[in-house]
Amino acid sequence: MNNKILKVSLTLFLITMLILNLNGCKPKKKPNIPKNLKKTSAELPKPLTSLKEDLDKLYKSLEKVINEKIMPKPSTSESRGGQQGGQSKQQGKTQSSQKSSKASEKGKAGEKPAPSPEQKVLSDATKIVDKIHKDWNDLQPELTKNGASSQMIEQFSNNLNALTSSLKTNNPATIAVATNETYKFIPDFMALFKAKNIPGIYRVIYQIRNIFLKAYHDNWSGAKSDIASLNREWATLRASIEQKQVSIANKIDYSIKELEKAIDNKDKSLIKIESEILNSNINSLEKAIKK
Repeated sequence: MNNKILKVSLTLFLITMLILNLNGCKPKKKPNIPKNLKKTSAELPKPLTSLKEDLDKLYKSLEKVINEKIMPKPSTSESRGGQQGGQSKQQGKTQSSQKSSKASEKGKAGEKPAPSPEQKVLSDATKIVDKIHKDWNDLQPELTKNGASSQMIEQFSNNLNALTSSLKTNNPATIAVATNETYKFIPDFMALFKAKNIPGIYRVIYQIRNIFLKAYHDNWSGAKSDIASLNREWATLRASIEQKQVSIANKIDYSIKELEKAIDNKDKSLIKIESEILNSNINSLEKAIKK
């Protein structure tokens, strides 16, 4: 009896061990990774693209106002002949049309004058900055997920708040400086992602804008120092370009030299022109790299 019980117990033990061994030999299933986590580091988030585009839009609108202050457009005035012709036509108007004209003038007198181009830019700037805040709110989780340091996020947030405060000055140049100081984080954010992008291009753009703004504010030593920074950033970017982009790179080499000469001469009009040429060449390189 005892032998039978022992045999049954031994058999059950062997069967149990066999089942455990069979289960242990089965390949382990890989954990299900959400698709969004797989793609996160390989794609440039839309909020980041939107943030860059909005900062570009804001800066370029402000730069246009600054350029018009550096090189004002000639005012258009009617010639004497035109005035005389207008007077003769006015004399030929009928009495009814004169009354209509006077009524129209009274109506216009009560209307507010149309905003100047500068006022329009400043008004639009507030709307764009509001949009940038939304972009930033959407982007922060993506940056954190891809390894952005808390210090980087805090610094950008501080610069964005400074940009918002600069709107109170109603000074396009002051707002442009704050915009560029916010923009300088864009290349670092882009470098966190594996998507095909060229952070070096945007580091160069930041330096060009910095030089232009410092020259506008008569900070010639700062502009000269930033030329050295621009050359360093450009050397790094140039080393990574392909052979088919060398012709554009050569143009950039020369345009940087011309900008440096303009800085040495402290000629703001020339700096404006050379900055525009350099920006145009950089844009051409960006398009060529993205092809």
